[in-house]
Amino acid sequence: MDFKRYDGETEEQLLYRIGQMKDELGYSWQEIADVMNSLLDYDYSESKYRKQFCAFKKMLEANDDIFSSDDSYKQELDSLKHDIKSERLKLQTLNLERNRLDREEARHELFYEQIGQYIQSRKVAKLSPLYEPRNKNVKYLLGIADIHANAKWKTNTNEYSMDIVSKRLMKLLVEVIQFIKEKGLNELNIVLLGDLIDGCLRMSNLQTMDSTVAKSVADISDMLIGFLETLVERTHIHINLFDVVYSNHSMPRFLQNYDIREDLGYTINRYIRTGLRNNKNIDIYSPLDGDICLDFKIWDFDIIGFHGHTERNQSEAIKNFTMERRKLYDYSVCGHLHCNQKTAVSLDGFHDVENIQFPSFCGDDPYSNSIHKISKGACMICGFDEKYGYVESHKIILN
Repeated sequence: MDFKRYDGETEEQLLYRIGQMKDELGYSWQEIADVMNSLLDYDYSESKYRKQFCAFKKMLEANDDIFSSDDSYKQELDSLKHDIKSERLKLQTLNLERNRLDREEARHELFYEQIGQYIQSRKVAKLSPLYEPRNKNVKYLLGIADIHANAKWKTNTNEYSMDIVSKRLMKLLVEVIQFIKEKGLNELNIVLLGDLIDGCLRMSNLQTMDSTVAKSVADISDMLIGFLETLVERTHIHINLFDVVYSNHSMPRFLQNYDIREDLGYTINRYIRTGLRNNKNIDIYSPLDGDICLDFKIWDFDIIGFHGHTERNQSEAIKNFTMERRKLYDYSVCGHLHCNQKTAVSLDGFHDVENIQFPSFCGDDPYSNSIHKISKGACMICGFDEKYGYVESHKIILN
């Protein structure tokens, strides 16, 4: 068998490798000595190589326990290396997060610095107005609905009687006079939206009446005449009074064959006309005979006024009247439901087409309390811009 010496192999390593194969190859120590002398160019006896191999082998066997115990030492060392690596990764992670926060903070600072530099370097441009501001021309409409004069009740939230009607009209007068003076008005539109009296709807109303129906007609007429005359006297204003006349509580239901022209709202209207016939600062408008609605204008806006008892859905009323009368209305105004709300149903040009529901003068009553539909007694003033239509409202609380 040919033997070779490996590169970098020491004499001892060569002897141990060949000596390990002695029994496998069936060599004697003399044959081993011949191989070693041939490879190393020596002339040693077999005794020299045999003794050297045996000594080397004994040394390895004697240190076998030390070499085997190195495994546990190596495992402990590996565990320490792992712990050190883990701590190093934790530190790197913290450094990465810190660097990220530092970069984010630096970006914010740079962002604001750049904005500041841009603002300082930018020249202020002189801007000419896109359009000349126009003078705001607004006409106002005061809505008075559901006075229910002659009704009398007392609840936890409201008390009502003819004396209270008089006091509330006085409060309304003071508020409207102040409003007219603040706005510097020379004209005011007023709409009466029905149910000015109470007691004609059903026989049970007689139980809550403050006086007779006939007397209440005269009383509320006199109160409204006094209200209008005092308003003109204190403010020297021109008033356009629009009266829808017809409503449900002024219908004389005790008549078997009821005719709309028998409505006591018509009597109140004639009473007011007669009382104000000599006042040139008040113009009164009312519907044609048999019509439950009143058409009028503010600026060029077509408005239809009605009480509201004939409409199941008042927000849709303006659409219904437009179809029925073949006339495009811009606004509808009504009362009846004793609450204040507005609903836009369409648009036209620069304004919305809206239904405006005015609050009740009387406020909540025992019936509204029983169905949990309550609101304060109030009137409302609406402002109509010449271009943009209904743009503002002012609610006057009366109780």
